[in-house]
Amino acid sequence: MYSCTANVLPGQHYEVMLIELLGVAASEVILCSFIFTDSKDLQKKLKSAISAAIQRGVIVRIFANGRWAKPVVAAKQRRIIESFSELGAKCKISSFTGVDHRKIIVVDRSIVVIGSHNLSHHSFRRNKELSVLLKSSELATEVINILKDDYPHSFQK
Repeated sequence: MYSCTANVLPGQHYEVMLIELLGVAASEVILCSFIFTDSKDLQKKLKSAISAAIQRGVIVRIFANGRWAKPVVAAKQRRIIESFSELGAKCKISSFTGVDHRKIIVVDRSIVVIGSHNLSHHSFRRNKELSVLLKSSELATEVINILKDDYPHSFQK
């Protein structure tokens, strides 16, 4: 059990929160999502925020699902992840035999966002989604340790 403060993030509040968190991050941001947007507008905002964070010296780690039902979706997702990598983000596409369906953000090892939002236009504007922002260093550490177990080489310096 963790003691923390929490905020509920419905619909479009998530997009605003994500861009704000990338803007205030001081050391590290971890993004883990099943699918990343192919909306040009949202990609532009996300790339701009990721780029600005990296330019401030923030380490940005991105973990993406590696299994999609359709090859065309797989190709799009790989291109999107590669574009984040070109900005300087440390990106890893899952090689699990199953699906990495988690939607997690960890900021500065003190803020954790967990919920149903993918980092996509549909999640932010069309679907019924709900996520929770939790302020807890202890929870952030546990989540990071789970990700370290799943992506051990991604946390090496």
